[in-house]
Amino acid sequence: MGLFFIYSLKVALCLIAFYLVYKLLLSRETFFGFNRAVLLGMAAVSLLLPLVHFTVEDAPAAAGGFVVVEDIVMQAVAEDAPAFTVTVAQVCFLIYVAGVAFFLCRELWSLFSLRRMIRGGRHVSTDGGVKVVVVSGDVSPFSWMGNIVISEK
Repeated sequence: MGLFFIYSLKVALCLIAFYLVYKLLLSRETFFGFNRAVLLGMAAVSLLLPLVHFTVEDAPAAAGGFVVVEDIVMQAVAEDAPAFTVTVAQVCFLIYVAGVAFFLCRELWSLFSLRRMIRGGRHVSTDGGVKVVVVSGDVSPFSWMGNIVISEK
């Protein structure tokens, strides 16, 4: 459980570092497709980078007898642990997972509603190959996935 929080912290730090690099170097560029690719790549790398372990030097080898004694002591201590306890970290993790599940469901519902609105609208194509969708509801104009959605009003 604690490992997940450490991983989340490392991911957050990587995202902050990559965002600062993006803000300093690429935020004023007009190559929007490249900027999107860089942002998605930075997000993917920030999720994978904490999983990579770097070692600078090897730890000195321990004597064989001491390692065996430590293993036996650790096994004996681990068996005496209570059967079921709920820690604060576990409660925090469950709250975190519930929040992620809630917002994931909300996002999926939003995408489903958006797709239903675009399918239910009247499709008009222009000379440039742009697809314009005219919907009957009162919505502000927006574009999504190659469609320009406007209201009849």
